[in-house]
Amino acid sequence: MEDKSKKLSEQRCICEFEEAGVSAYEEVTKLFSQIDDKNSLEFEKYLGLVKESVGERSAVCQEKGLEAILAFIRNYADAGKTVPEVMSGIVGNFLATPKVKIRELAMQVSLMYVEVGKGDFVVKELLKGTEQKNPIIVIGSVQILTQALKEFGTKVISPKPIITRIGKLLSDRDKDVRNETRAMVIELYKWMGLTLEINLQLVNLKPTVSYLQELLYLNAEFGKFEGEEPTPTRYVRSQPQKQAAMAANNITTKITDNNEEKEDKNEAIQHLVSTIDILFKLPKDFYEKIEAKKWQERKEVLESVVTLVKNQKLKNGYYGHLVRAVKKVLLEIKILKTTRNPPETQSKKGKENDVVDAERGSWNSNIHNKGKERLQSEIRDSIFQ
Repeated sequence: MEDKSKKLSEQRCICEFEEAGVSAYEEVTKLFSQIDDKNSLEFEKYLGLVKESVGERSAVCQEKGLEAILAFIRNYADAGKTVPEVMSGIVGNFLATPKVKIRELAMQVSLMYVEVGKGDFVVKELLKGTEQKNPIIVIGSVQILTQALKEFGTKVISPKPIITRIGKLLSDRDKDVRNETRAMVIELYKWMGLTLEINLQLVNLKPTVSYLQELLYLNAEFGKFEGEEPTPTRYVRSQPQKQAAMAANNITTKITDNNEEKEDKNEAIQHLVSTIDILFKLPKDFYEKIEAKKWQERKEVLESVVTLVKNQKLKNGYYGHLVRAVKKVLLEIKILKTTRNPPETQSKKGKENDVVDAERGSWNSNIHNKGKERLQSEIRDSIFQ
């Protein structure tokens, strides 16, 4: 049996016989752990094995194959060269499995590739997973992305390509996909703060009502994590030595830097004490009622915005979606005024319509160019005059 297992391992552990395949994977897993030199050429012999093991169909062999891959990455210095084939196989073959152990190992392998410096490749393949039709694969991909962000932070896991997919994922028909995406967005917020809020709106300049509703929900959730300072719990392989060196030689410098950073943050907090985040305080059904057929409902939500901004200094933020929603109402008001006035009276109303035109034009220039502090007066003056 031992000879047969050895032969199968050399033939890349193709499980024609499940028992022999399992034994072969266990053998190479043990072998990878016993090689002392991380640059040993012995690992090169098993590159094909590692790449092809993700094509296993037997659940038992899948599990043992992932354990072998994990040992390979941990012990071989150049294991990153296998990331394209392995991550593609993980997304395509393992994330939809009902076996919890296999999904856990798939996550461990993915995170280990991040640790060896292949985070960009891992994110790329997982984002491909979020485009799959099978919601289970989408959920599995999002879960691994969330865990990677939690363990490594946004300095290792680039948030930019992830943010571009958030709009689609938050609008997914599957409830579980939306829930997992929310968890990922909240994890991003812990690391990015206001920058994430702005990017979530900029990447979707023509959002659906459901997407805007999701943003309102997330804005409420973000408030629970104000002031949190997440730190990585895991580093790429080149970082632990840097961390150890800093702890041994630069403790004083680090403490000083931390104190200065805290002072800067305290000053920033004091600056924002008197500001208000109206995006956080908007009614949850604002973007539904602002397009309601009944004008009374539109008027009520607009009044709620005026109440929020009255005599307040607004917090930094991206108000583009709110501005566009109000602009649309102003345009419809103008159309109604024009159609209800007969031709002989329109000349008398010309000045009034010109005022509406001017006000509508000022929304774009004043809000987007001069910023948040004009929003309060614009809403009051433009809507209710």
